Amino acid sequence: MRTNRIEKVIVLCLCLLSFNSVMGQTKAIDLGLSVKWADCNVGAENPWDAGRYFLWGDPSGEKNATEIFSDVNEIGDIVGTSKDIAKANLGGNWRMPTSDELKELEANCTWEIERRNDVPGFRVTGKNGASIFIPAIGGYDREIFRTDQGAGLWSGSFNQRWRKIDFMLVWVQELNDADEGLRKGKVNVRQATMRYKFNVRAVCE
Repeated sequence: MRTNRIEKVIVLCLCLLSFNSVMGQTKAIDLGLSVKWADCNVGAENPWDAGRYFLWGDPSGEKNATEIFSDVNEIGDIVGTSKDIAKANLGGNWRMPTSDELKELEANCTWEIERRNDVPGFRVTGKNGASIFIPAIGGYDREIFRTDQGAGLWSGSFNQRWRKIDFMLVWVQELNDADEGLRKGKVNVRQATMRYKFNVRAVCE
């Protein structure tokens, strides 16, 4: 009996260590908003890494657009569902942001163009002084990787009015003049079709 108990304790400890090693890769940063934001994109090891690219509604990141939804009328918000990319890949309390949460991040934080580890992007600082870095590396338009259109961060919200998905565009133009550096950028929430593969930045309560 004693041996069985010891074995059970060892198995439980190994499971907890495995769980913590996965969850520990992503840190929740409090920017003073309604939710906490992950310090890096889903699938990224560092804040300046793009991480994985996903078609909306495909947590595996392996499907093509025609496999996602056969009937556009069946589409709705996927936050917290089995199609939630952040929840499926990170577990715990992580999930995809809603459209309103992306808009809150845009409107209530200071966005400063910055380069980290030679990657252009934005340092996003909350009113409490905490910050995260969002890289602007690029995204996939169908199967073609493009940097000229900027990077995208999916929300889990389907925009019923436009029949598209709300996402955040994160775009930085690298100027040729070395003295100017990275001066020009754009951030806003807009809509996209399912032909795109974008990144995901998770949130938690």
